[in-house]
Amino acid sequence: MPRPRLLWWPTPAIVLGACLSSGTDPGAAPVPAASAQVAAPARPAAQPVAPDPALLALRAEHPQLLNLDPARDRDGWFTMARLLADKDSLGKHYRRVDYEPPAFSRALVVTVRPGVGQPRYFHYSLGDTAFEVPRHYFHPASTVKLATSVGALWTLGALGLTGDAEIEFSDAEGLQSGQVADMVHEALMHSSNKDYNRLVRIAGFDALNQEYLSPRWGLPEMAIQARYGNRDGPTLRSSPPMRYREGELQGELPAREASGRHASCKGNCATLFELHDVQRRVMLHEELPADQRFPISLTDVERMRATMKITRKRLGRVPDEAFGAPVEVFNNVGRIPRVALLENATLVERGGPRRLFMVASVAFPGALGDTDRLVVPRLRALVRPTLDLALQAAPQGPGLQHDAGPRPGLRVAQHAQDPGRLLVEVEADAEARVWLDRRPFTPALGRAFTITGVAPGEHVIVVELGPVAAPTAYRASLVTVARVATSMQAAAPLR
Repeated sequence: MPRPRLLWWPTPAIVLGACLSSGTDPGAAPVPAASAQVAAPARPAAQPVAPDPALLALRAEHPQLLNLDPARDRDGWFTMARLLADKDSLGKHYRRVDYEPPAFSRALVVTVRPGVGQPRYFHYSLGDTAFEVPRHYFHPASTVKLATSVGALWTLGALGLTGDAEIEFSDAEGLQSGQVADMVHEALMHSSNKDYNRLVRIAGFDALNQEYLSPRWGLPEMAIQARYGNRDGPTLRSSPPMRYREGELQGELPAREASGRHASCKGNCATLFELHDVQRRVMLHEELPADQRFPISLTDVERMRATMKITRKRLGRVPDEAFGAPVEVFNNVGRIPRVALLENATLVERGGPRRLFMVASVAFPGALGDTDRLVVPRLRALVRPTLDLALQAAPQGPGLQHDAGPRPGLRVAQHAQDPGRLLVEVEADAEARVWLDRRPFTPALGRAFTITGVAPGEHVIVVELGPVAAPTAYRASLVTVARVATSMQAAAPLR
């Protein structure tokens, strides 16, 4: 089957203004002393503004500064999503419509709304199931093949290649010769296990599991280490030498032998959120900040999207019925009889503005046999109320997006006597709103905000600037709130 191509949503152009510098003309003639004009008296130097006594009093009450770490924020996308996710509304909605999910069901649905220069996401998880690595009645199965495809294209991209590269190598599964794009298509379209195994070897086991599937990309728990197909086949930890050619570029990838071990996963592991987020970065590639896009070519992104548009669909008319309109479905599926059946999908209203991401998994007990006939209805029954909730719910909290706009300075401090009280100061020339996880801070004084009843542990502080209807900046930073505020620190500059 030829690989289809797909055009995606256009990205608005970004225009950068230029700065002009001024200076004196070294060739200008000096002004004669007799005709020189009398210089205007120099303005006195601006005097520092004394801090507001009320602000000083607030700072005195909140002397314990909390650490803000840019590196932690860079690697904290998964944690921020978990802290900002609504984990209650799905369960409440299921009870309201008298639906009880089968045991071991898991669900995540994500609504996409306009943000500051990019999409913003509101996550709804069935309890914490979207962010846990399940140990019973779950396996990511073939849904990891999208991440594997991205990994192979990532390794090629570092060489200046795309999926059009011809690659040749020999492994214990035989001789491979052909375009990598064809292997990606087979892995996604027909769930080819042999092509999946070879894409892992092209990516490189350590590069895939240590660099690509990493906290930097919102994938701290995900691991791809297990071959699919015959369990007695060759390991994925060894990559043979590979010859490549694309246009005038040609060369050889050397043999690679893996040394890394995943701390908590012995095979293939993933959370629902991670499966979703790999798909999100592929589907919304052009809409994301450049540093948040997978470093692969747009041509390869479009090919993967086009393949996901025509892959097999298990949801039937459920998306159309939930949206009340025709829906385009881009998806990856996974199934392991006696373990799990799952669907990872992007749902786009045809001709309309609504977009959702959805990942759902139901147990596939042995009593249901080895076919999908009895388990697919269970999956559809879980998906329908999940979509209904996401389409009907009003967003609560700030939502999550990548940082954008002028970065506001931020200072966070804990109360001396009550560790559950925080003070946040925002440095910005605009209206500001602040949240701790999904709870809003209360404006206290100018751009100082307070909140009470904060539990010890990890939290995310979100700052949004500008008018409510048209915000101009967004920043999210992780903080750890101590159980007891024990030390006194001097005031620190905003970060």
